[in-house]
Amino acid sequence: MYKLLSLIFFLFLSVHSHASIVTYFLHPTEIHPYRLDLTNNRLEKLNPNGQWDFVHDVNIDTSNPLELLDEIFFYSLPSEKPGVLYFFQHCTNKVFTLDLNSFQFKRIDRTYYRGDNCYAYRFLAHNTIYSLGGYGFWRSNNHLIKFEKKSDEWEAINSFGTPSKGIFRGFSAYIPERDEIISFSNHYHNVAEDFGKFVLDEGIYKFSFSKKTWTKIGEISLEPLKSMLANLEQVQFQDTYFSGKYFVIQIIEQNGIRAFYFIDARTLAVSKFDDLPMEFARFSLINVDEGSRKVYRSGNYIVNYLAHANIRPEKRIMKVNMDELAKRAVFIGYLTDKPWYLSIWFRGFLLATIIAGVLKLLLNSRRFFSSPKPVKKVVSFSPEILDDQSKHLIHVLLNHTDDEGIDVYEITDLLGLSLLSPDAQRYKRSALIKELNGKLALITHSNQTIQRIDSSLDRRQKRYILDPNTLEILKKIK
Repeated sequence: MYKLLSLIFFLFLSVHSHASIVTYFLHPTEIHPYRLDLTNNRLEKLNPNGQWDFVHDVNIDTSNPLELLDEIFFYSLPSEKPGVLYFFQHCTNKVFTLDLNSFQFKRIDRTYYRGDNCYAYRFLAHNTIYSLGGYGFWRSNNHLIKFEKKSDEWEAINSFGTPSKGIFRGFSAYIPERDEIISFSNHYHNVAEDFGKFVLDEGIYKFSFSKKTWTKIGEISLEPLKSMLANLEQVQFQDTYFSGKYFVIQIIEQNGIRAFYFIDARTLAVSKFDDLPMEFARFSLINVDEGSRKVYRSGNYIVNYLAHANIRPEKRIMKVNMDELAKRAVFIGYLTDKPWYLSIWFRGFLLATIIAGVLKLLLNSRRFFSSPKPVKKVVSFSPEILDDQSKHLIHVLLNHTDDEGIDVYEITDLLGLSLLSPDAQRYKRSALIKELNGKLALITHSNQTIQRIDSSLDRRQKRYILDPNTLEILKKIK
């Protein structure tokens, strides 16, 4: 009997126990890490030692059951009301609010979640929550939907034009003063197409709320951004960051230096900040599996908590205003800039060159002019192309044709290189002789008029002589 009761009690615990449900967020005014413990209904604040201090009990509104899933994370978004945050349970259409004034947490939707909005872009416009794109049911989508507060349901937005086939793993942002969405570098995936391949769309799209129309405004062509976005790690694609002004990408380059690329969502201007002094060597935009680091983001602020034993507690919380960091970046071009060989000015120059070449061929063609009798032309080059130093060197070499030429030291002195270091002498001597041989080739028709040979007395020693076949021509140089 005792064993039976124990078994029943164990099964009861197994059914009714669940994992801890905790969501982390950055306080919108304090710009400090907080967490909401929905298992114990507590609001807590991170202290420099990495511990969570109790702030206040949280009242759970049970009028609309939360129906929280275990081991799932939330996205947060500041609402239109001061001190109120929206929370979205990942991969669902469930919407919650946390009132930091009354410390109340409640669910405000009454929709049955569809599960096709994983990693969707959520934003606030016209005091309304919108959700764009996402992934679910083995495919990405390009739906734009809004949360209708009157019905507590999500409704689709009908639109014209053609957006990217899939708005997922890309960069999207709402620009309030234009009442537009900008979206680019998205991926399309459908398990029923092309064997489930993820296809990158390098198009840049915008959506106008006033016209309810999608428009393609260009293609990503600026290097190295184009190649970088095509090979960006999946973790960065699924957790892209927008500060309200810039999309920010962090890359560790081959030299180990962290580089930050800023893409202005309004102008598509791209700038780069190289962290040469290693000021941000421990800093990250996203949560990755690097031990004790935790990343919190809200608006233009990103906060890293670094729980390393060798870092003093007061230095463990690192807060960075990304819009301020962007001011230190250097402009490198616009996202739609083409490589120089594809630019309009280069194509125009190339076309003009081709036309000029064709015209020259036509003017010189025998089809348009009578052909004169062929006259054998003898082309000769004057020794005047040589300077006095070169002529003097040739005369010295002519005087030593029977002595196996001259040695390295003598030719170095004749070239005026004696005061240079040995390495500089060797480099300069080789360059001058190569240049002189190029000029002499026009006169002697020999590629190596001045030749470098081993000494017959000591093969370790080098000497310089004249090509025997050019002696008679060189003797005519005055």
